[in-house]
Amino acid sequence: MYNKYILNHRRSSGSFASQLPPQARRSFGSRLQRRPPGSDRAVEADGFPRLTFTADDVVEAVKSTAQIIGIGSSGTVYRGEMPSGEVIAIKKLLTAGVGKQKNKTECMLPEAELLGAVRHRNIVRLLGYVSNGESTLLLYEYMPSGSLEELLHSSGGEGKGKTTLDWGTRYRIAIGVAEGMSYLHHDCKPAIVHRDLKPSNILVDEEMEARVANFGVAKWATMSSLTGIAGSWGYIAPEYAYAVKVDERSDVYSYGVVLMEMVSGRRAVDGGVGGEEGRSHLVEWVRKKIARKGGEGVREVFDEEMGLGCKEVREEMLMVLRVAMLCTSERPVDRPTMRDVVSMLKAIKVVGSKLAEQVPVMVLAKPG
Repeated sequence: MYNKYILNHRRSSGSFASQLPPQARRSFGSRLQRRPPGSDRAVEADGFPRLTFTADDVVEAVKSTAQIIGIGSSGTVYRGEMPSGEVIAIKKLLTAGVGKQKNKTECMLPEAELLGAVRHRNIVRLLGYVSNGESTLLLYEYMPSGSLEELLHSSGGEGKGKTTLDWGTRYRIAIGVAEGMSYLHHDCKPAIVHRDLKPSNILVDEEMEARVANFGVAKWATMSSLTGIAGSWGYIAPEYAYAVKVDERSDVYSYGVVLMEMVSGRRAVDGGVGGEEGRSHLVEWVRKKIARKGGEGVREVFDEEMGLGCKEVREEMLMVLRVAMLCTSERPVDRPTMRDVVSMLKAIKVVGSKLAEQVPVMVLAKPG
């Protein structure tokens, strides 16, 4: 079937927008460049530099499994080097059989349409797509530093992984992710809910600037499909267990878990290493540590690799941990908005120790 895709590509590489239902075509067509039938160029997203490679170049790049750099719930990601030497990331979407789909291009809409509508330095950039109606390849800028997951945690290990990030870099990444999420929630109309924010979906460029990625399960906030459970264990907000519909606050919870990972150097779910009660889930482990041991518990939560001998680093980590605790409050109404989170994180650098001195340790231990 994939050989058929390659052979038939030139005949089916016309405008993707022209293949969509009328309603989707109206909203999506303005964001992608239309290509004349018979064109062998990949279609690029509107507003970006024109692509210098062909669809055949893209297809050739995904032939080898040796180029796979990631596998997720919505597809497989390849590293693709084009004939010009340009390196891009190529995501081959997982799709149902053609006979099982009402619309052969329907699978592409959630990710491509959402990313076609956004422009932000902390959101991964969609370059274009290749599709013949049966298979779809999304083209992204390549992030040479990999994901936050790879940088924070050693592969295959349990509990605390080997860190390659100093505190200053972690703090910068935390603000970048927060700004990207704030843009999705507050500047996009309607708002966009990511629904699967976690370190493996946060990419980092060569300058250690963060990009929120993998919008395979993201939705417009007004869509009724937000009622379905989405996300990854350890990052899913508690309200998924009882709420009829969730909103942007579920992303805030996931972001809080990511913050805890950056402060502690531990995974969201680590299998209960050491037999400590509650440690299998990072949020519960942190809360119990602080509730039982106070200031000593806070120190045990902190990643020991972060130069805790430096007072400024300790104070910043304390304040970031407090933000993480607020974000992971059990009740959605008690969580800050992502816009508030950006403000709080930036204020930490501005006022530093004065803020830290105003935060009693037991405030951190207050449940949801």
